[in-house]
Amino acid sequence: MIVGDMERKHNINLLLLSVLLLMTAACSTTRNLPEDETLYVGVKNMEILNEDKTPAGVQTLEEVEAALSYPPNNAILGSNSLRFPIPFGLWIYNDFVKYQDKKGVGHWIFNKLGSTPVYLSTVNPETRVKVATNLLHDYGFFNGAVTYSVDSLKNPRKAKLSYKIDMANPYYLDSVMYLKYPPRADSLIRAAYDQRVLHKGDNFSVLKLEEERQRLSTLFRNNGYYYFRPEFITFRADTLRKPGMVSLQVVPKAGVPADAKRPYYIGNTSVYLTGYKGEEPTDSIVFPGMTLHYSGKKPGIPEYWLSAFTRKGSFILRPVRISRRKPWRVWAFSNLPSSAMPRKIHCRGVIR
Repeated sequence: MIVGDMERKHNINLLLLSVLLLMTAACSTTRNLPEDETLYVGVKNMEILNEDKTPAGVQTLEEVEAALSYPPNNAILGSNSLRFPIPFGLWIYNDFVKYQDKKGVGHWIFNKLGSTPVYLSTVNPETRVKVATNLLHDYGFFNGAVTYSVDSLKNPRKAKLSYKIDMANPYYLDSVMYLKYPPRADSLIRAAYDQRVLHKGDNFSVLKLEEERQRLSTLFRNNGYYYFRPEFITFRADTLRKPGMVSLQVVPKAGVPADAKRPYYIGNTSVYLTGYKGEEPTDSIVFPGMTLHYSGKKPGIPEYWLSAFTRKGSFILRPVRISRRKPWRVWAFSNLPSSAMPRKIHCRGVIR
């Protein structure tokens, strides 16, 4: 048995040695590539013009470079330019691609050891420079642009890419105004003005606009505007008043539903206490603005529950989650189901 294992290992070693010798003898990574394809072997150069070294500029450049980066075959740690010197997987591919649709050892070697070539068409540099240019614009580099060139090598079936990133000049926020909001919503904006994301002098950034939109939506929803959504906020930007500056207006979108423009208030609240085994309530206690349904012995009611659920007429602040844990019982209240009526929210809660 030991002799059989040694012989098997010897045969495997001979097979691998034969494959290696065959590869080094052929030593071609392009011989069997499709005629209309060119092997991509990495990025030759990324030239950066008018580089902005501020934190905002550094972040922008990182995003742009990430959009352009694409690792070639046998890349080192995903690098777009550094490669291992021995392209073993490509050698296997080129010499065993003829076994791709066959059975046997050749097919196994092709599937297990071969590397699918990365073609120039796979990288698609035209699309990448468009994406990278759009990223520059999203971060406020409105005059920025990204271009590319294909650098042929000694082997005409191989090519590298070179990119030129011109950041031009960034645009900054000159003013930020919140306009056309109803009086109550406008008061909320002014009360939370210190929490705003957009400030005069900041780099213009589409990402910051979205962050501010989310902040305002949360602010409104937490103060009774139950149906308000981020997409109900839009922006107007004027870049003509001052060169390199953006005058920004944050305004409600046209056609916001009426339900989203009115605040809602807590109406009647019903709380159901179910038993450990799911027993349905059989009795109830009525408090101002709240009815408590229970089964069995009349429960003791924590004071903070009453203060949380009997504030009829107050604003809905946020989805409520209250829990109280004792050694002998767990009380949990979460995810209020509710029915909206004009001006009020009627809530039903289940506590276990």
